[in-house]
Amino acid sequence: MGGLHQRPPGKDEQERELSGMLVRRRQLEEMLKAEKSRLRTVPPKMRGSVERMIESLKEEIKRLEKELDKFMKENEDWQAQEQILTSAKGVGRITATTLLAELPELGKLDRKKIAALVGLAPLNSDSGKKRGYRKTKGGRSVVRSTLYMSTLVATRYNPLIQAHYQEL
Repeated sequence: MGGLHQRPPGKDEQERELSGMLVRRRQLEEMLKAEKSRLRTVPPKMRGSVERMIESLKEEIKRLEKELDKFMKENEDWQAQEQILTSAKGVGRITATTLLAELPELGKLDRKKIAALVGLAPLNSDSGKKRGYRKTKGGRSVVRSTLYMSTLVATRYNPLIQAHYQEL
């Protein structure tokens, strides 16, 4: 069976725990977004209920972020990697943590393979003599959307990315 590719091992316990915390944070952010939306349309008598829910969600997000901080501080390897990632303007703590939890191949594979894993590498639609369009698709949507938001921030604060963004 030497010719078969071995499947990479699954996430270890710490990676699963970190992923779980990040998933929960995203869920809370979505609920907060929904409640803020409701605030614009809710009848005045119900406004207090929605506002209390918004405050509760904000508190829970803060609590979870403290838990994430503690978790990262307890793991020296991840803490060092997080510091490297956050040294780039536009890459915050949540982006770095998401990359560490959801893209453990980072630093182990070359940039083209990482881009393909995330769904950022253009894939061809060629067949025989037919040359199709190059499309980006598939990949790890959580990582892709996190990188998108990070890139938006970087276009404001990172001069190199800002210049490239202006060219595009």
